[in-house]
Amino acid sequence: AQRLLAEDGVCIPRSYTSSLAPVSAAALWAEARGLVGSAETGLDPSLLDTAYVVQLHRAFYPASAPKDCFTFKHPNWALESNDRSVECLFEADLDALVHGFGGYFDCELYGNARISIHPATFSEGMVSWFPIFFPLQVPVFIRRGQTMRVHMWRRHDASKVWYEWALSEPVATPIQNAGGRSWHISLL
Repeated sequence: AQRLLAEDGVCIPRSYTSSLAPVSAAALWAEARGLVGSAETGLDPSLLDTAYVVQLHRAFYPASAPKDCFTFKHPNWALESNDRSVECLFEADLDALVHGFGGYFDCELYGNARISIHPATFSEGMVSWFPIFFPLQVPVFIRRGQTMRVHMWRRHDASKVWYEWALSEPVATPIQNAGGRSWHISLL
């Protein structure tokens, strides 16, 4: 759509920033794994390589606040790639079993108009947008004061956009959803 925008045209949104926080959410993780309401065990591992848009109402956050990941600004006249990568460090405030990560956004629409699902800047009355949950294949126990290092990638090809994620501390985990094999957003 940018190719149709006049040089003095306005983009809405103007910018947005995504953020991430470790989350302990046993019921949500079990549901993502496919165990809720199922007699089967050892289900398809791709279920935990999928991100889920959910209301994180039964969750515990072992670190103090989400960390910013990716910022996008519009228009993008330089045609810079929208692929991104980030490494976020979180220090645990308490012992916890981390089941995955909650993803949020804060968006500048135009001027002072904003929408946000970030806990610190949440738009009051916002009921149409929810966080995204990036589950871990295997939950990781983290002790108070211990560092959790998460790596996130936003990637694309000609037909789709996807996210990949992995830990390198306190344990190294394989990259989840590599190449968008389990979950992606179609561009077509």
